[in-house]
Amino acid sequence: MLFIFGPAVRLINRWRFAVRFAVIGAAGGLLVAGLLAQFLIGVGSKLEATRNEIQGAAMIVPIRQTTETMHDLVTGLTLASAGASDPTVARSAQEATRRVDDLLKAAQASADPRWKLEGSWGRLLKKWDAAKATLPSSSSPEIRQMTEVLEGELASHARNIADATTLTLDGEVATYYLTDVLITHLPQLTAVLSQTRLKAAYIAEVQMIDAGDKGRLDKLVSDALIQYARLRENLERVSAQSEKNPVIEAALDKLGGDITALQAFINDQLIFKTEVEVRPADVLARTGAPMLSSAVLGETLEKELVGALVQREARLVNERNLNLLLAAMGLLVAGYLSMGSYLSLEYAAQRLIQGGRTLADGDLRHVLGHRRHAGRGHWHR
Repeated sequence: MLFIFGPAVRLINRWRFAVRFAVIGAAGGLLVAGLLAQFLIGVGSKLEATRNEIQGAAMIVPIRQTTETMHDLVTGLTLASAGASDPTVARSAQEATRRVDDLLKAAQASADPRWKLEGSWGRLLKKWDAAKATLPSSSSPEIRQMTEVLEGELASHARNIADATTLTLDGEVATYYLTDVLITHLPQLTAVLSQTRLKAAYIAEVQMIDAGDKGRLDKLVSDALIQYARLRENLERVSAQSEKNPVIEAALDKLGGDITALQAFINDQLIFKTEVEVRPADVLARTGAPMLSSAVLGETLEKELVGALVQREARLVNERNLNLLLAAMGLLVAGYLSMGSYLSLEYAAQRLIQGGRTLADGDLRHVLGHRRHAGRGHWHR
């Protein structure tokens, strides 16, 4: 052992007590500082990622609202191009156009430039400006084609936002599946419901239906049920990782009930009918309930996602502050005890030195004697 630690012993023996304690304290402090820095870097990166995700969750809200308004726009424009009997259809299409325009401008104005989404915003707004100028005078197939392109661009932009703000890389199960539902599954379900509504309203407007239309309607309703089942499965994974949110459960049940009611309405009034008797206004009213329920569910999930991320942020901040407090208290206690140990050794060393000087000077304050008692000898003063 001496062979290994001999150089350290010789080095320390050359130092005074103050230097020894200073060097050992500096080495221990450096170790604690390194561990604390590593912890703070790890927690800081998680905290920064969580705050970025909170911003991303807020940025996808206007994209969802724009997509939903786009569905209203394509329904109104398609029915108006088919010569809608209801004059409010054209007005609703104009209102939807203004709302899409306002939502996109507001979302772009509030976008943070550090996410570098200018290219994505530029493509989206360019396509919207071109479509806005040509949609009112387009035919029904052209309207559907242009709006499908716009909806695809909106979905792509939402994914770009989620990627840039690391929402898609979230490591916690609950927030990951909430993001997946908001970015992928819910928009797909809403698109299918919108197509079902548009198809049924168009059939009611022209008062004609054939086998191809019936097959298309049946396929759309089946797709809606499949999409709803997938969405519910993902949300059950969310509830498996945390407490069930009764608001989400109620919104999800309401959406499922509305889709079932939509299926019954389509079957009774269109698929199993030889002649179309239902009015377009009734179709729009009965098929609008699932769309509204989908919007309510999307808003509820967005609040749940933001709430979960805010709770995580608070937890990380508390964890960081608690560890900083514990580290500071540990350093204070260690410093206090080290200083006490140093002062104790210094005092003992001074006593030893003073005693050696007194002994060398012969200035002894006690006289020592020796006596025997009961056959044994002992020293006494």
